[in-house]
Amino acid sequence: MKCLILIIFFMVGCGQSYNSNSPDSRAYADLPAIADPGLIPAFIVINQKCISCHTGYHSSWYNYTANVNWVNSGLAVSGSPSQSQIYKYLAGVTGSISDMPKGETPLSQSEIDTLVTWINGI
Repeated sequence: MKCLILIIFFMVGCGQSYNSNSPDSRAYADLPAIADPGLIPAFIVINQKCISCHTGYHSSWYNYTANVNWVNSGLAVSGSPSQSQIYKYLAGVTGSISDMPKGETPLSQSEIDTLVTWINGI
């Protein structure tokens, strides 16, 4: 019985999905519980590039912890980055003043690829 309890304890651990002693711990530190694992890398980008600066309407994005929230909001179109508002603005493909992050360093190709992978996987 003790062996079974130990096995369960080690399987459950502390519930973290990252190594708290590694450099990635800072990226995950301020995240809410994310319902869809595929959303986690994209949420980190969105949290760092959008939510961290915006208040008001955009701060509600912090509560979009499932893909369905992003799709229902119209910001992400399942399987179609080119039709997703969040991608178009952050990837800078609109060519307009609305491209984000405004006045900041544009997203890296790796960050853009993260968004594409997420949206394609919805």
